[in-house]
Parts: sequence; C-alpha cells; structure tokens
Amino acid sequence: MNELESTKDLVVFESKDGEAHLEVTTDYDTVWLNQAQLVELFQRDKSVISRHISNIFKEGELEKESVVAKFATVQFEGEREVQRDIEYYNLDVVISVGYRVKSQRGVEFRQWATKVLKQYLIDGYALNEARLKNAPGSLLDLFKLQVQLWERQELINTEIQDDIQKLGDKIISIEAKIKSVDEGYYTIAGYCSLYKIPCPLHKAKEWGKAATALSRQKNIPTGTAHDERFGKVRTYHEDVLKEVIK
Repeated sequence: MNELESTKDLVVFESKDGEAHLEVTTDYDTVWLNQAQLVELFQRDKSVISRHISNIFKEGELEKESVVAKFATVQFEGEREVQRDIEYYNLDVVISVGYRVKSQRGVEFRQWATKVLKQYLIDGYALNEARLKNAPGSLLDLFKLQVQLWERQELINTEIQDDIQKLGDKIISIEAKIKSVDEGYYTIAGYCSLYKIPCPLHKAKEWGKAATALSRQKNIPTGTAHDERFGKVRTYHEDVLKEVIK
C-alpha cells in the first residue's frame, strides 16, 4: 500500500445534478477518493461500497497494493479535530465500483477525471519543456514513464491518445539529441526523429540492413543502445545514416 504525500493537489468535482461535490486528490497519473467520497459519489450505503471494494480485491480484479494508498486526513470527531491515515482508492477502483453499482455517475466522474489528468499531462510537459531539453536522464525517464502510464489506461479517448502520441514523439526527439550512446551515433528511429524524417517500420528495417552493410563496407563500427519498446537495438554513425536515409 502506498503513502500519499501531503503535497498532492485537490481538484473539485461537482456532478451535473449538483448533488455530489467532492474535493478530489490528484497526482498526475490518477485521482484518489476515500470511502466516504465514494458513498457520496455513488449515493450508496457505506456497507454496499465496502462490500464491492472487498470483492474487487477478493476476485483478483485489482491488486490492493497498486490501487490503495493512505493519506493523512484531518477530520472532526465530536468537537475534536484529529488527523488520521485514511485509505484512498485510485481511479481504477472508482471505475470498478461504478460498474458494480451500475451508476451513470461513475461514467460522469471517469470522463471528468480523464480531462483533469489530460490537462495535468499537457501542462506538466509545457512547464518542464525547457528543463527537459537540458535535463539529466532521470527527468527524461520520468516523462517516458508518464507516457507509458497513460498508454496503459484503457479508457482514454482518441483526443487524448493524440496528445500522448505528440508527447511521445517529442520525447523521442529530445532523447535522440541528448542521449546518443556515442557522439555521432544514432538508432534509425532516433536519427529520423531528430531530422523529422518519417520512419515507418518497413522503412526502418530496410534502412537498418543498408546501414549495417555500408558500415561493414566502410569499416565503420556500429554500436548498440537500449530501446524501451524493442530492447537492444543497433546504432550507426551519422555519416552512414546520411547516405542511407534520404
């Protein structure tokens, strides 16, 4: 189970009928609601929500360690103000409970949350673009992880997929500029991204074979690099790629 930091942002969700008003905790790749908020959102008894959550984990639909976190929350007990660690559930749990209680409110909340998280993704990139261009590998890896997290979301609409693709392409371009294995060496995809050359898979394979042959012919060493999608891939000197990719 995760521990949520106190610096998480709060965004207000209000249902279209005005009956649900929630301060939702967000952290860039998901949103978090506690049990009381789920009760308000779905307008179901606490015992019903509790049973559905328990069944979600019991049936293996979701792994508790991945979707539940504890967040220090201030609440009133009688006249006393106390701080307790409260369990919060991420968007995956909210969606699953929504299906189980057959609530249209769950669809409404999911659509709202998706828009909020999309804006976090776009704004986060815009704010850090300058830093990213001159960043060490750790910041680049952070953005790559963000894209991977969004790619794994099953409920993202076409508009958001387009945003993800644009951000992913930008990362590849920056990575090609700042993370070449050796000076002047690039992968086929990295070189094409750097110089804005279309690189369909069949062309990449064709260019790779040609670059390998030309490197041997000119006795120019090739290298290797790790690609998140394809594992270990070959790199070629820029002079070779200039001749092969036209």
